[in-house]
Amino acid sequence: MGESIRLPTTPLPFRRGDDDVLYVHFINTNEGDCIVLEVPEVLIPQQEGITSNENSKSKYTNILIDMGYGGKSALDSFLDKIGSNLINYAFISHQDIDHCKNFLELLEKNPQLQVWITRCIPIDSNKVIKQLVEGIKFQKQRHFARSGIILSGTRTTIEILGPTEQYLNTFFERKMKDDKYGIDIVAGDLDPKEINDLSLVLKITFCGKVILLPGDLGLEGWANLMPGGPFFDKSSNKWEEPSQKWLENMKKRLDCDLFKFPHHGSPDTTPTYLPEILTPQYGVVTYRNSIGPQRNRNYYIWKEVKFDSKVFEELCGVGGNYGTRLACTFAFKPKMNAKDAIIVPIIYKIYKKPPTGALKFYYFIRPPDQLSAKKTQEK
Repeated sequence: MGESIRLPTTPLPFRRGDDDVLYVHFINTNEGDCIVLEVPEVLIPQQEGITSNENSKSKYTNILIDMGYGGKSALDSFLDKIGSNLINYAFISHQDIDHCKNFLELLEKNPQLQVWITRCIPIDSNKVIKQLVEGIKFQKQRHFARSGIILSGTRTTIEILGPTEQYLNTFFERKMKDDKYGIDIVAGDLDPKEINDLSLVLKITFCGKVILLPGDLGLEGWANLMPGGPFFDKSSNKWEEPSQKWLENMKKRLDCDLFKFPHHGSPDTTPTYLPEILTPQYGVVTYRNSIGPQRNRNYYIWKEVKFDSKVFEELCGVGGNYGTRLACTFAFKPKMNAKDAIIVPIIYKIYKKPPTGALKFYYFIRPPDQLSAKKTQEK
């Protein structure tokens, strides 16, 4: 199927100005994750010590998850294009630079921004995380993330699924080498895989649809999202097979309609049992140069992890070799009873010379890099 272009004269099934549509924007920062949620209602904090940061001029609550490697300019550009410039709440999934670089610039612009970061942080963190940790000691707008529902409205919930308290406690037992911050929940040292495994796992529910954003979660992180998960057998250098009961419980907890693959689709962070847990309608792979060609990752997800055998309709890429794309967006339009929603994929693309009478950008109704299992296996 070719690209189906929709100009402003041939609109989507809803107007951009409709106030009941939830938008999930995966913004192209060339490398890394930068995700913005536009939630069509005021969200109320559900945990102690968190104050509301709503925008009285808008019916929408805007939430930022990570910021990408070149995130500030890309984020500003995108928000300007869609006519929104205020972020109400933000989450940093973990401390890797392709997820949090330039975050401090955003905080300087919006010092009242409520920010959540993972509770387990190595001593040698980058300056963004160090400053946020310092802020937690003195500013009520900075929070260590705790599992549970963080924000909710009449149709929306934002929930942190992981890391769980049980998993975090395995790191807190370590002796710290240097307590620079005077905070007793900072880990002494973590290797890169452990940092990824401690990524915040966010579950967003809207009108019966579920969005799952697992950061750079690795194999150990997945195994520890619920008690009774598989463990790594050092003698055989392999992961044991998960029990059927554990898989069933994980499916009830995690199954989703839109899924961002962890760690940019890296094979060593995508468990082969995921298709038994997740049956997403749409999936997104964000770009990271050091992980290898995008095509290889897409092939791995289809062929090795076998998502092609499920109801997974489209796999969308953001960043890197998708340089002409401003963002990949999924719009959730509630049905009449507000207990379900339709999902509409949109691709925003900028043109130096837009068609006469068009906006500076317009959208494709379907991603041009749409993959099917058959196409991928033929390559």
